[in-house]
Amino acid sequence: MAVLQSLMDAIGTAEESHDWNEVARLCRLGISAAPDAGSRDWYDLRIRLIRSLSKAAGACANDDVIPVCQEILANAALHEPARKVPIINMALADAYAATPSGTPQENLRRAILHYRAAYELINREEEPVLHASFAVQMGLAYLRLGQELSVPADEVNVSTALIREAITAFSQHGRYDLQVEAEWLLRRLSALIRDGVGFRAAWAMLCQGKASADRGESRAAFSAFTEAIRLDAERGEAYFRRGDLYAEAGDYVRAVADYSEVIRLEPDTTAAYINRGLAHSAQGNIEDAINDYSHAIRLSHDDAVGLYNRANAHRDRGDFEKAIADYSEALRLTPTLDAAYHNRGSTYQRLGRYDEAVADYTQAIGLNPVDARSVNSRGVTHKMKGDLQKAVADYTEAMRLDPAYAAPACNRGSAYLVTHEYQKAIADYGEAIRIDPTMVMAYYGRGQAYAQHGDMLRAIADFSKVIALQPTNADAFYERACAYADIGEELRAEEDFARVAELRRGVGNGRTGNESDENREREKRTF
Repeated sequence: MAVLQSLMDAIGTAEESHDWNEVARLCRLGISAAPDAGSRDWYDLRIRLIRSLSKAAGACANDDVIPVCQEILANAALHEPARKVPIINMALADAYAATPSGTPQENLRRAILHYRAAYELINREEEPVLHASFAVQMGLAYLRLGQELSVPADEVNVSTALIREAITAFSQHGRYDLQVEAEWLLRRLSALIRDGVGFRAAWAMLCQGKASADRGESRAAFSAFTEAIRLDAERGEAYFRRGDLYAEAGDYVRAVADYSEVIRLEPDTTAAYINRGLAHSAQGNIEDAINDYSHAIRLSHDDAVGLYNRANAHRDRGDFEKAIADYSEALRLTPTLDAAYHNRGSTYQRLGRYDEAVADYTQAIGLNPVDARSVNSRGVTHKMKGDLQKAVADYTEAMRLDPAYAAPACNRGSAYLVTHEYQKAIADYGEAIRIDPTMVMAYYGRGQAYAQHGDMLRAIADFSKVIALQPTNADAFYERACAYADIGEELRAEEDFARVAELRRGVGNGRTGNESDENREREKRTF
């Protein structure tokens, strides 16, 4: 049994990584190696194996799980306690619902038969929540069947009656999460009875929209989702998908409206709260975003994505300690979330806690070694600590990892500027400008390098470019004034100095930083 337990651990690892082909392979290996039917260990092991194999069947389109389920069910009817048989029926029903062989209608019919058998065999008094769960599974199968073809109303009516009983059971036993799911299912089945043709047409349009979206055909997808909503105004997924398209197009007002409809129809949809929060955040409505992320976290206590995005919102609002707390909790739940390490590192950096920032960037790089942005940001932190050698090494590695990323070239130029290696600085700033011709910091830094090198005309040209891109940049006016003065252009120098005084009195206060960090570019969306 020790070997089989190791096998079960391996199956669990494969499930966590969604490697369903490996799950299926290990399950078949376990079933062939399991003790003979009727032994004491037979049930516990084979039931776990069959449930895992059933999940894998749907995920990797493999239906040879069904005969295995049937064999185990036949043996269980002879050898196992009464409570075990309905659970095996449930596994077999799951397998039929997921199988790619045969027609969907036939498979769903078989699944409904086994869900019903499980429902009737379980003892309602001893296992009220499990009993109610079987009713919900049967209702979901009817819903899927109704989306494929016409289903007799009397059959669906029987299912809705069972779901009403399930809602009562969930409520009585404090399972409000399951109660919300069952209430949503009841609404969908009621819509199926009320308008079967329109219901199926809406489902077809939703499927068409998803296919268009997968092909990158956003306009066709948008039209299909809108038509699905017209045919069935209570189809939450259509609003959700259309909301995603609005968000991707930058129309955050309409995205918020669609996500709000999802929440009205299906109040437990965590992803709708998260995506609405992202849309609020994109509009600068940070407080609304935090409220949505907090609601998502309450719905799903282990939701690392909600915590991560709430941390981003706290950071954007300047509440760095709360941001760190949320990043830390997200990492406790999902230790492989490299973006959380990156953004917690940026928060430590803003607080001047440079050693902790370097440690977090290093963790992010360990999880994602090709992430040039984390390498660049670690370089920025090394420079802030005064370790220019390590900073240059990180900038160089970031440039190698992503040659189309301008920030590390600009930053290495700034490091060379500090060490008075002006030709190297000019070359790096030039490379940053080649990649991004609108990069203000690169023009400004190169202007400084030219001025330090004594090439005032080129310095003036670069500071003028900064002013063209950023007309209220007082630093650029000041540097250009100094350059004009050095070449004897006193009148132009006086005009620029006057402009500096005007800007710094508050008419404008544009400043130029000396580092391109880009710590705030990562937002995780949920689909």
